[in-house]
Amino acid sequence: MNIKFIILTGVYFGVCIGQLSCAPARESVYLTKKTPSAESLPEAPISTPFFIFRKNEPAVVQTSFQIGYDNKNLYLAIQCYEPHIDGLKALCREHDGPVWQDDCIEIFIDPGLTGESYFQFIFNSIGMRQEGRKTAAEERFSVQWNGDWEVATAIFSDRWTGTATIPFSTLGAYPQKGGIWGMNICRERYSGNTMELSSWSKATSGFHTPREFGILVFEDLLPSLKETLAYSEKKMRKWREMVKKDLRLYKHSAQNSYSERFNQMEKELQSIQKQLRNNSVTVEQFYPVNKRLISLPSDYENLAIDLEMERLIGGMKND
Repeated sequence: MNIKFIILTGVYFGVCIGQLSCAPARESVYLTKKTPSAESLPEAPISTPFFIFRKNEPAVVQTSFQIGYDNKNLYLAIQCYEPHIDGLKALCREHDGPVWQDDCIEIFIDPGLTGESYFQFIFNSIGMRQEGRKTAAEERFSVQWNGDWEVATAIFSDRWTGTATIPFSTLGAYPQKGGIWGMNICRERYSGNTMELSSWSKATSGFHTPREFGILVFEDLLPSLKETLAYSEKKMRKWREMVKKDLRLYKHSAQNSYSERFNQMEKELQSIQKQLRNNSVTVEQFYPVNKRLISLPSDYENLAIDLEMERLIGGMKND
């Protein structure tokens, strides 16, 4: 019995289950397209809703945004709806001042979706700005960094707006077609004698948490999904073959249950493969497809382990 236990633990712990989960699927996804200028952004998709900080519920007062880009710049047009427009807090009057203490927008960008390095750009309703960054080599976020960028703001009867232009040279990265970056847009609202913190991608730990950023996809959804599919297929290959072999060679009391699990996973995998071949994945489908691709290898592995356990404890007999 001890020998069998050693074999089982070797099967179970001999594989790095967490390799794929190191880059968890992000629920918020925005597909941006090239645009001639910031003025062309009204044609871009509008993204909403924003969610209350550390709560899984929509913000009381909402925010929407549109994003575009060209070869040099990233453009973000943000609309902050406000029922108490006369109560906007805008005390900061200098660059790199405490803008975050005003009604403001915070833009977070993680070029390349590193989950570690990121930039932050903040502005209030009168266009005062602050920027900072966190790099892999730095232990802490730094507001001492200054980057070139611009923002134009305006105040209306029911909202205030800001259109930010962020050069790719400031970010030190230029997107490729199909590239994915981490991004979040957050709002601090103080108007109406209340404080409401909200964000586009749900922030459960804090705004400065790059692993909770959403995904900004440049031009094409498919390249990153195909890359994830290829990686997942490679990780699940030996487990699929092991399951097929065990189901073919052995009989056991739970044969139907194991076969049903395997067939369901095969059906899901084939469905995703077909979607990607036919280029039929929408923005709304990106998150569930990506999430399933990430989880499939561990599901195949768990089924292989269950079958191995059945065989080793004597519940399976050679056919």
